[in-house]
Amino acid sequence: MNPVLEKALEFLHTRNLNKEEPLSNPNDNDKAIFFFRLLKTHEIPFNAEEVQEWALSQDGVSQRHAHALGFLARQIATGMPVEIFDHNNARIIPDNLIEILREEIESDS
Repeated sequence: MNPVLEKALEFLHTRNLNKEEPLSNPNDNDKAIFFFRLLKTHEIPFNAEEVQEWALSQDGVSQRHAHALGFLARQIATGMPVEIFDHNNARIIPDNLIEILREEIESDS
């Protein structure tokens, strides 16, 4: 898995989503949509299968919710239209997240 993708998924999971039931409410869904769009904009490769596999490896995430996260990743990766309910909520994720994560990876090496 791309190290930036892995760090980004950790960021989304630990700081932004309900850990047991990600995407179970519109706020989490909006954050995840914005998050995957941000990855796509920065040309960070991702696919539904690796996102779902990663989610399943996290404590407390059910197969149903891992599948939902993977499905959303597929929608964004393939350019399917996905609507954000509340743009203000989605903006909780910083626009410069990818740069921040790249710097963290560089400093860890």
